[in-house]
Amino acid sequence: MLELATSTWGSGARSVLLLHGLTSSAESWWRVAPVLADLGFRVVAPDLRGHGASPHADDYRISSYAADLVSLGDHWNAVIGHSLGGTVALAAYSPGWADRLILEDPGLVMIDRDEAARWFTDESQLKASPAAVRATYPMWDQGDVLAKAVALDQCDPRVGSASREHNPDWDYVPHLSRVDVPTLLLGADPALDSLVIPALGRPLATANPNVTFQTVAGAGHSIHRDSFDTFMDLISGFLEA
Repeated sequence: MLELATSTWGSGARSVLLLHGLTSSAESWWRVAPVLADLGFRVVAPDLRGHGASPHADDYRISSYAADLVSLGDHWNAVIGHSLGGTVALAAYSPGWADRLILEDPGLVMIDRDEAARWFTDESQLKASPAAVRATYPMWDQGDVLAKAVALDQCDPRVGSASREHNPDWDYVPHLSRVDVPTLLLGADPALDSLVIPALGRPLATANPNVTFQTVAGAGHSIHRDSFDTFMDLISGFLEA
């Protein structure tokens, strides 16, 4: 278990935990977190192991990512996880840990190992410069571009390949089937590289009545960066329901 660097916003009575994606950091929530704080949440966002200001590691199993979260709190009104962060949220989940989950295009299952290798390698090999990030993600706000460039510079160069190699049996569909709290599962637009396509998300929502699935048209894998206003409308409505 590692001690994680964290960022916090707000001091409300309700609490929300934000978990970033691969090769990002807590700063990836720079626009999301203040809005949640204004809604009355105390917001906590860690840098996952190997990312941001948190320690690098020899072990990048999902279970180890999840174990690091224990010291941050044992009950959250909501947990929001993007990509790898959504996977970690499912691995960490147990009854009483969170009242609600929001999973933003999480990595649920690794069916095609070659395709998975592309996902992990593309991010970890992206040059840590604003120009390179802007060229790859033209829809992003400049603040997101700068935060990603810094995060790429900070993260363990092994984190992408090791997160894939250390998790050969990557399948968190069973974890989602057991979730017993309201859960919003967001999939990116399949035309823009989605991890949770409708053919995966819809059956999961049908199988577990606690899960609501929605595809966000026009948004790529990083929905909160590609379509910030839509993302905030969706999660604000879900949190206040």
